[in-house]
Amino acid sequence: MLVILLVPPTILLAYSISERHRNETSSIYAKSLTLARTSVDNASSLLNEAHYILDGMIARPLIRALDPSRCDPILHDLRSWYREFANLSVIDRSGQVICNSASEVAQKLPNYSIRKWFRSATESKSFTIGEPIIGGTTNLWIVPLVQPMVDENANLMGFLSLTVNMARFKPSFVREEFPAGTEVSIIDSSGAYVARSVDTEAKNWLGQQSPIAHLLKMVLDTQGNAATSVRYQSEGGSEIVASFMGVQRSNWHVIAEIPMGAITTRARDVTIFNMAIVFFGFGGSNWRSDICDQENRTTDFFNCGHSSKADAWGQDGPRRGTGANRDHHSCKTIQSHAGRTRPSGA
Repeated sequence: MLVILLVPPTILLAYSISERHRNETSSIYAKSLTLARTSVDNASSLLNEAHYILDGMIARPLIRALDPSRCDPILHDLRSWYREFANLSVIDRSGQVICNSASEVAQKLPNYSIRKWFRSATESKSFTIGEPIIGGTTNLWIVPLVQPMVDENANLMGFLSLTVNMARFKPSFVREEFPAGTEVSIIDSSGAYVARSVDTEAKNWLGQQSPIAHLLKMVLDTQGNAATSVRYQSEGGSEIVASFMGVQRSNWHVIAEIPMGAITTRARDVTIFNMAIVFFGFGGSNWRSDICDQENRTTDFFNCGHSSKADAWGQDGPRRGTGANRDHHSCKTIQSHAGRTRPSGA
């Protein structure tokens, strides 16, 4: 009877645990997508700010003059305005830096004709995002954002380059609202890290390829800017939900990763706790049933003993009919089960 009574609540408990785990898993997917979209918005804001600065600067006469003896003084105000940007450079069409905001007096300025972005910007004559690299003037890890300068006939005159300080450009979020181990990364079209939310030094990972090859392939193969979520197993064996999407007007991709370990551990603990309650409840009920059964047997034994004594001394008078004989036989049976060392009716 106890088993029959415990089966429905056990099934209900299992279903409740399963539903809770499913809901928490869905919540992880939703949080991952939200984090990816928020990080994309922040990266887009940075790029839009860079566009705004470049568009405003490129029209200034001293910028367009490309004269190293008459550098626009506004260049040196850059770092007072925007902490994410490391340098603003005026570059001629050969790749030689004419003026910038980070160089010292009499410092030799670099030539960027060997950089990958130089050829791309020369051919496209449009806004170009370079690869993460150590800056020639600042010696910082930077990403160059390059706007070509053209004349009224669309002939290339030179370039205006605004570089992002990658040590300061870090995806951020409220960590208390996400499971431990949640991280956000930004990679470029080659799979190299552009930015990460991790606390480790930038020089240890900037410009390096993401080590998760299968995830990297999925991210780079995804077309458009729609957000996508996948679940994969890390090299350490833990389950992770990753959401990724592209950043508009760039070759960047944002990846938000949330470990599943927290909810898996919580679901396991909840299951163990609830199953322990069920088993303890079942065991306690069974133990109580045994105690009651034992008490009933003991009561019957003493009742039978009293009846036997009454028969022996004639206190109840002679028994008549089959009923008396049947009662006497039942008492003998109980006594034989309750304690065989004492003869019945002794």
